[in-house]
Amino acid sequence: MSNVEMHSVTTVARAVIVRDGRVLMIEVADGDDRWWILPGGRQEFGETLAETLARECREELNADVTVGDCVTVREFIGSRRKRVIGDVAALHSVEFYFTATLASAIDLVPRDPGHRSIAWIPVGELPNRKAFPKSLSEVVRRNGDQGTTPLYLGDAD
Repeated sequence: MSNVEMHSVTTVARAVIVRDGRVLMIEVADGDDRWWILPGGRQEFGETLAETLARECREELNADVTVGDCVTVREFIGSRRKRVIGDVAALHSVEFYFTATLASAIDLVPRDPGHRSIAWIPVGELPNRKAFPKSLSEVVRRNGDQGTTPLYLGDAD
C-alpha cells in the first residue's frame, strides 16, 4: 500500500460561539494532557460543513446552533509538530471555523468520554490556556459575534 492509501486528510468543522466576551469551549483529555478546543468534529460523507457543525454541536453540546460564516481555515499536520499534545502525530486535518449562535439552551454537561468539561471561557484568558488553534484569541477578537474577516492559517498549531 502506498502512503497515499494508508493516510488520509480529515475535514473538520468547528463553531466559534461567543457571548458576552466569552467563547464556548470543550476541555479535552488524553492521558495526563488536557487542552481546550471549540465544539465541532469530522465531516461525514454526504454532509456539508454546515450540516457537520450542526450535527456535532447536537452531539457534543446537546444544543442546536445557527451556523454563520466561515471565518478561519486551519491545517493541522501532526507529524510536523515539534511538540504535540495527545496522540496526534498521524493526524492531518483541514479545519473550517464558523461563527455560530446557540438556537437552543445548553447544559454544559460533557457527553463524550474524552471531554472533561464544557465552559464559557473569557476571551482575554485564551492566550494563557492550552487552547487550539493558538491564534484562537485573535480569531475570536476579529470575529466574535460581530462580523467576519476570513483568514487561512495554513499548517498551524
